[in-house]
Amino acid sequence: MTAEEVTAFSRDDTSAFPIVVVMGVSGSGKTAIGRALGVRLDWRFRDGDEFHGPANIEKMRAGEPLDDADRAPWLAAIARWMDVRSGESDRPSLRAPR
Repeated sequence: MTAEEVTAFSRDDTSAFPIVVVMGVSGSGKTAIGRALGVRLDWRFRDGDEFHGPANIEKMRAGEPLDDADRAPWLAAIARWMDVRSGESDRPSLRAPR
C-alpha cells in the first residue's frame, strides 16, 4: 500500500485495513512515519519497541544484537496485540515495529 493509498483510505472505514505495519531497518524513520500516519488518519499508534521485555531492552541499550530466541516473545506479544485489535471495530490501528 502506498502512502497515497493510506492517505486516501477513509478514517471511517475500519473493514479493509484494520492494522498497518510500518517496517524497515534501524534508523529508517519507521516511528516518525507511524506517528505521522496515526495523527493524520486518527489511528492508534504503538511502537514495536513497546513490546520488548526488560531483558531485550537491556541488551539493546548495551549495543548487543537480539537473536531469534530474544525476538520470539517480542513477536508473540505483537501477534497477540494484533489479534485483539483486528477484532475491534472502533477505528484502525497502526504500529511500527523495529
